Amino acid sequence: MNYIRGAISRPVTVSMFVVAVILFGIVSLDRLALNLLPDISYPSLTIDTAYTDAAPEEIESLITQPVEEAVGVVSGLTRISSVSRPGQSEVVLEFNWDTDMDLAVLDVREKLDFVELPRDAEKSVILRFDPSRDPVMRVRLQGLSDLRMLRFFAEKELKKNLEAMDGVAAIKVVGGLEEEVQINIDEKKLAELDIPITQVTDILQRENLNMASGSLYDQESSYMVRTLNEFKSLEEMRRIIIRDEGGRQVRLEDIAQVVRGAKDREVIARLNGRESVEVAIYKEGDANTVTVSRAVTRRLASLQEAKIIPADVSYAIVADQADFIEQAIGEVRSNAWMGGLLATIILFLFLKDVRSTLMIGLSIPISIMATFALMYQTDLTLNIMSLGGIALGIGMLVDNSIVVLEAIDRHKRSGLELAEAVYRGTTEVSMAVTASTLTTVAVFLPLVFVEGIAGQLFTDQALTITYSLLASLVVALTVLPMLMAVRFRRAEELYGADPTTETVTATAERLLSKRRWLRPFQQLERWIVRGIRALFRFIFGAIFQVVLADIRRIIGWIGRLLGRAIRPVLGSFDRVFLSLQRAYPNWLRLALDHKVVVIGLTLVVTLAAAGLYTTLGTELIPPLTQGEFTFEIQLPEGTSIEHTDRLMQDVEGRIKQYPEVATVFSSIGGSNENQFARQVRKENTAAVYLVMKDRLDKAAEARCIDRVRGELDTLPEVSYKFSRPAHFTFKRPIEVEVVTYDLEQLKTLSQRTEGILARINGLDDIKTTAEMGNPEIHVIFDRERLARLGLDENQVARVIRNKIRGDVATRFKEQDKQIDIMVRANESDRTTVAQVKELVINSAAAADAPAPAGLGVPVKLGAVAEVVMARGPNEIHHIKSSRAAVLSANLSGRDLGSVSAEINRELRRLAPELPANATVALSGQNEELQTAYRSLLFALGLAAFLVYLVMAAQFESLVHPFIIMFTVPLGAVGAVLGLAFTATPVSVMVFIGIIILVGIVVNNAIVLVDYANQLRAEGLSKREALVAAGQVRLRPILMTTLTTMLGLLPMSLGLGEGAEIRAPMAITVMSGLMFSTLLTLIVIPVVYEAVDRRVTAADQATAAAKPEPLTGLRPSACE
Repeated sequence: MNYIRGAISRPVTVSMFVVAVILFGIVSLDRLALNLLPDISYPSLTIDTAYTDAAPEEIESLITQPVEEAVGVVSGLTRISSVSRPGQSEVVLEFNWDTDMDLAVLDVREKLDFVELPRDAEKSVILRFDPSRDPVMRVRLQGLSDLRMLRFFAEKELKKNLEAMDGVAAIKVVGGLEEEVQINIDEKKLAELDIPITQVTDILQRENLNMASGSLYDQESSYMVRTLNEFKSLEEMRRIIIRDEGGRQVRLEDIAQVVRGAKDREVIARLNGRESVEVAIYKEGDANTVTVSRAVTRRLASLQEAKIIPADVSYAIVADQADFIEQAIGEVRSNAWMGGLLATIILFLFLKDVRSTLMIGLSIPISIMATFALMYQTDLTLNIMSLGGIALGIGMLVDNSIVVLEAIDRHKRSGLELAEAVYRGTTEVSMAVTASTLTTVAVFLPLVFVEGIAGQLFTDQALTITYSLLASLVVALTVLPMLMAVRFRRAEELYGADPTTETVTATAERLLSKRRWLRPFQQLERWIVRGIRALFRFIFGAIFQVVLADIRRIIGWIGRLLGRAIRPVLGSFDRVFLSLQRAYPNWLRLALDHKVVVIGLTLVVTLAAAGLYTTLGTELIPPLTQGEFTFEIQLPEGTSIEHTDRLMQDVEGRIKQYPEVATVFSSIGGSNENQFARQVRKENTAAVYLVMKDRLDKAAEARCIDRVRGELDTLPEVSYKFSRPAHFTFKRPIEVEVVTYDLEQLKTLSQRTEGILARINGLDDIKTTAEMGNPEIHVIFDRERLARLGLDENQVARVIRNKIRGDVATRFKEQDKQIDIMVRANESDRTTVAQVKELVINSAAAADAPAPAGLGVPVKLGAVAEVVMARGPNEIHHIKSSRAAVLSANLSGRDLGSVSAEINRELRRLAPELPANATVALSGQNEELQTAYRSLLFALGLAAFLVYLVMAAQFESLVHPFIIMFTVPLGAVGAVLGLAFTATPVSVMVFIGIIILVGIVVNNAIVLVDYANQLRAEGLSKREALVAAGQVRLRPILMTTLTTMLGLLPMSLGLGEGAEIRAPMAITVMSGLMFSTLLTLIVIPVVYEAVDRRVTAADQATAAAKPEPLTGLRPSACE
């Protein structure tokens, strides 16, 4: 083949290509982004709409339902769900995985433009990230004694500097105190003076005003006219005249207290027991976590150096997802290097030649560098899956080179010249190694049919393995022949006589001038030219050859030194291998003589493995242990934030005593479901975050989790939920959806379903969304009384809102701060239900018109309305536009598959008792698991079929590929045994490993069957060809198997960060490959002899030469 001969004859060109590949690989590696996993976030959008002070039922009817109806027709939409909370609507749209989200956003925005929202509702906001997802970083600020100044610095300085950075989607600041000017109205004085509270608000707004009033021209000058009337101080505010009648002035200070205070607290943040302010950084949906995190870290350091962060303010990065990602990627890298080293050691044990080992070992770094370059060009990232693919392929990268090297060595021993032996050997096996590589690559083609999470995970790994294997094929067919053909001359060869010296001297003598006086000058010129030529030859020829010879001498010296050091190991290895090589033909003949027994035992083992498979647990993706976790705590609805804070201080104090805990920080209040729910106040909720000192100590983490659970279980009326940082968006492991329209019925069914889940072992942290909300005070107007008194229902409602919640009249400007001025009734007038009934509501009539008859006396709220205590729903969920409740739970000590099966059995028993319009169904990760498994099973079958197609084309036979395909179930049996031995549940990672296994296990059988066919073509009988092929191919089969297995060994040990994800796949491939190789050497020849009915002349001769046994005698007596 021309390209092989070209590689042999142009070593410099090939070397330069190799250098270029390595250079591009190094540059690409530096530019590849880091991620824990490929982007497996659901293609989803969240429509967030705020409607201040609206109850969940009003939010549902006025906002959520119109939005759902409008966007429900968007193309590519697979699921629509929503949550209606007090003051906020959240509609989540989930799309197909191949949806262009940019176009989806435009389509959704177009549909939202036609939705008519209430006048007071804010415009809907489309979020391209999951608002319930954890931020990539949490930064806590401490230091200033005044929490108001600390909060102001975080809002105005830090947030402004960080929010403009690339990849940052949003910055959320919580904790501390927000400054506010409070005007606390004396309700009694206001009623006595018949001044409506709305009048106070309007006057403050009018008085606090700077306005441009035009321009004035005076002679040759132009002046701008401005009215400057903004408040300069609180004292000026107090002196504002509210009413001036008959010389009697009523100032603001007469009817209210004007104080500088803080807004009602929504979130209290603490770090190691001290109050702090948290700055949470959220990344954009397609931004890289590590890149964003490191950029933010550098920006914080630069702000501190520039003194923008005050000297008395300290910051601590309490949570950073990039740390775990970098550590996990580092572990995969170290596993890959260790696997490559172990594979090289195995090569040396078999080859016992340093030069050959290094030449084959070079295929590993060259192929990996080429893979990095291709990864950069195809926009892949460095993650556990892509690097895992490289680590998985490291042991396979040398397979092609091993086959090529053996073929070259065989032709060298036959006496051919070096270059010719290299060419013939490489050409002989080029088609075989190409077909073998394509067989392995073919299993990755079905990835285009894999849906859901599995497809997103599989793509990166499939591409990296494909890149590395194709690169190793090119190296084996070009770089390795070039290296083998290079002849290093010995040092003594460099200083021998130049074969052209005599010829050059004779020619020079003839060219000398006949003029004797010129001859000395000509000879001097000749000497100078010859000296320059010799100098150039020495610099550019001899030195290079000497360096190469020295390198060869050093390599040989290292080889001899290693040989002496590991001679005992080599001796033991050789003895074991020679014993195996001598015993294997006898074992094989015995198996061929008892084919029925061998096939029967194989079937029994396969059936036993199938039964064992049913006992293995199942899960979607193994949970990650990261050395940090969270407990979300909930107290009864209506609990004040002060009470929740006191309880959390007690909990934090206990946890801080744990010796294995490094950091404890907490957040009291806020919304755990949506970090950006602007109108949602959850004073009864809190979250405590723990960071372990030793993040890798899983046993210590488990003990700490159990201990915290025990602490929380002792607290009355406390419910909690355990979680770990979410690096990707997944649903809860267990989710049960209860669907019915009636809220009371929904609550009843949810409670019944919750009882069913509570009885199932292995479930913790059971939560339901059908919880009652905060205690409410319902004001029910008597419309007839309002009409008789001439009061407007809307005006009265506004008065009530202004007096209880308050109204921001305007803002007080102080330097660069804008401080809200809040006007509302004094706290002592609005703390109890009885006081609410006493609120005067008729003074509003005096604001714009004369009071109707009968309004000379104050009218209290209790006279025109019924004020009652009640409780409404906490939130209303919709699933596919129907009312629903979602019950969720975490797993503890059991796998997802067995728990899901038990839940389904219980729900089937419940189904006959459900109302006609109600349904209860299991969803959550189980639904995703079923989708992924269906896709992976289809991909597995298609991969096996594609492998068969490639082999059929290679062998030009339908029977021989069928024989080779028997290795696939053997590999599956080994995988099941390995999973059972290591107690590893079946997951998406395991299925991916099995698909990869299909392309690997057939290679050994291909080598065996192909050589047996060659021997039969050369004249050997079927039995002798199988025995001889097994004996000759035993060495390369064991070499390729051991290099692949040892390349995966570091990954399979499950050590370091992220081991939970990469270990199952490595265990699957290792155990399957080991078991299939052991059985391939025995079972495949047995199946071959039983299935292949082709009879050659050698087979006929062997059958004719075999004597017939005599009647009544044993066969041995006839021999």
